[in-house]
Amino acid sequence: PNPFNTNTIINYTIPENEGQGRMVITDMKGSVIKTFNLNGKGRGQLQISRGSIASGEYVYSLWLGERVVTSKRMTVVN
Repeated sequence: PNPFNTNTIINYTIPENEGQGRMVITDMKGSVIKTFNLNGKGRGQLQISRGSIASGEYVYSLWLGERVVTSKRMTVVN
């Protein structure tokens, strides 16, 4: 859910023909807050807990190799 106040799950897909993926969370200024290496191909889920990120607006981006495949905004609240 967005916004979330306890935890949220981000669904992603890494195609079979792609290299390793990573999910990068940045603040609205573009500073990297967290990076998660994603192992395996196909569909996956990444659980984010509020305790690991302060309240605010963020962008999470799925990177495959050196390119961003998708980006979305999320809001973390107290």
